Amino acid sequence: MQKIIRGIGSVEGLADVAGSREKVLVIAGRHALKEGWFERFTLSVIKEIKIIHPPEGLLELSEIPAIGKPDVMIAIGGGKAIDFAKAILEKTTGREIVLFIAVPTTAGSGSEATPFAVVYEGKEKKTIESSLLLPTVVFLDGALMKNLAAQQKAFSGADAFSQCVE
Repeated sequence: MQKIIRGIGSVEGLADVAGSREKVLVIAGRHALKEGWFERFTLSVIKEIKIIHPPEGLLELSEIPAIGKPDVMIAIGGGKAIDFAKAILEKTTGREIVLFIAVPTTAGSGSEATPFAVVYEGKEKKTIESSLLLPTVVFLDGALMKNLAAQQKAFSGADAFSQCVE
């Protein structure tokens, strides 16, 4: 069952949810860690942390890295970052459950709420599906979207509207 933590400033509780972990893998969009809250979290809790950013362009299935199994995976960013985390999770854990935390910094993709990830093989769109790809915990903190560029806010709004219509 997925736990959703909502509210302005709720992401400050990330350390409490993650607990004390040995190995943490963070998948972060390129602009997702600008606010400084994540540095406070890492200094207080994490013993070993690895931060990876999604590649530019489409998420090519052949480019998904295989990484040793983390104790916790945290995906911070838009839908692409969360889908990249899901693809890594699918490839590296052998379908073993790890604590998977999603912290969306945009709205509309819905990746934090589904057990699916979109990847590509060449120009062909593929969907990875597994119940293990549904994040265990999701932080919905509107404050993380306040510094989005106007264009990104418009894209997020249009994406959210489209998801509602579908």
